[in-house]
Amino acid sequence: MLNHGLENREYIKLPEGVDIAITPAGVVARSYAYIIDLIIRGLILLAISTLFSFFGDAGEGLVLIAYFLISWGYNILFEMENGQTPGKKCLKIRVVQDNGLPASFSQIVVRNLLRPADMLPIGYFLGLIVMMFNTRFKRIGDWAAGTL
Repeated sequence: MLNHGLENREYIKLPEGVDIAITPAGVVARSYAYIIDLIIRGLILLAISTLFSFFGDAGEGLVLIAYFLISWGYNILFEMENGQTPGKKCLKIRVVQDNGLPASFSQIVVRNLLRPADMLPIGYFLGLIVMMFNTRFKRIGDWAAGTL
């Protein structure tokens, strides 16, 4: 991996002998993408909870199930297709392997299962600290999954 001075771009040499340039997304861009995705998830949950509010206690249970599925499945579902959630797509960010290749399904699942660890103790504090102290802005889930 070559680094050319102060720019944030990294050049990775593939086995074929070709260099590719990767620019890791920083804390600000990733935060904006997260906020966009948070708003989308919130609007989806609002629509579902409004719809199920007519079903009484059963509706509350269905809303909780929907909350669980959306909280855990939203990122996995979108990143599985092309490495981008709608928020990442707006900011032209993509999840890839450390070597620049598309992330596999297992890598996407691992990075998203470790998302709660990044949220400790509150508000993505640990994830932000880890991201700020490495040049590739990787959070805990990215380190475990080998993604960027």
